Amino acid sequence: MTTLAPSIHIHIEPKAATPIVSPLYFTLRDWECSRWAGGVRDMGFTNTGEARHAVPCVFRLGDINYIDGHYTYLNREWQFFTFDLMCLMYYGKVHGALSDVEHQWIANRWANVYHGTTAFTNRQGTNTNRDYVNDRNREADKGIGIYTLVCGGASLSGMQVTNDKEKRMLRVDTFDGTKPPPDISTIDIRKDPRIFYATIISDKRINGGYSTYRFSQLENPVTKKVYDLPIPIIASKPVFYPMADLRYVADGIKPSAYWP
Repeated sequence: MTTLAPSIHIHIEPKAATPIVSPLYFTLRDWECSRWAGGVRDMGFTNTGEARHAVPCVFRLGDINYIDGHYTYLNREWQFFTFDLMCLMYYGKVHGALSDVEHQWIANRWANVYHGTTAFTNRQGTNTNRDYVNDRNREADKGIGIYTLVCGGASLSGMQVTNDKEKRMLRVDTFDGTKPPPDISTIDIRKDPRIFYATIISDKRINGGYSTYRFSQLENPVTKKVYDLPIPIIASKPVFYPMADLRYVADGIKPSAYWP
C-alpha cells in the first residue's frame, strides 16, 4: 500500500490583487455567544444512539433578517478553486504541480470535506452531485452545492447594516459564485477574510471555554500533523451575520480560530 511521505512546503507569493480593506470581525464560538449563555450547543446523538461530544462549529450566513441561507452550485472552475485552497495549504502548490500520488491522496480528502453528509454541502455533495475533481457522478445535472456557512473562529469582513427588525448585521464579504473564481495566485489563503478554517467544537471545558480544534481531513499520515482546512465563503446573493455574535479585531490580524 502506498503511503504518502511528508511533503515539502513551498511558499507561493500571491500576485497583487485588490485588497479587502473592511474591518475584521471575529466570529464568536458557542460559549462566547449570548444564545448559549456560556455553554455549547446540543450536540445530539450518533446514528447508533450514542451521545455526541464534538460537532462542526458551523453557523449559518443568512439573508438580512437572518432566516434563510442558500446554495451555490459549483462548476468545474469553482470546484478546482476550492481544491487548490487545500492543495496550497497542505503542499504549498496548486493541483497542477502535484505528483499522481499527491493528487490522488488530497483529491480523496477534498471529496470527504465536500461530501453530502458534511455541513458545508448538506446533502448536495460529492457523493450525489457532479464531482469534477475526481471525475465522478458525470450523470448529475449540477455540481456540488456549497451552503452559506461559516465556522466559529472565522474572521469576517464586510459592511454593517440594520435590518427591518432593528438588528445590526454584517453584510459579509464573499466570493461571488455567479462569476468565475479569481486567479488562485492572487489569493492569500491565510489573510483573506473570505476564507475561514473549518473548526470542530467539543463539550470538553478547558481554560474558561470549550476545546475547539481543526477538522482532521488534512492530517499527514506519517507525521500526524493536522493542517488548517481552508473553506471559502461562496455566495450567489448577499449574506449577513448578526453583529451581536461578532467581535471587532482591533489590529486587523486574524486571531487563531481554535481554543485554547
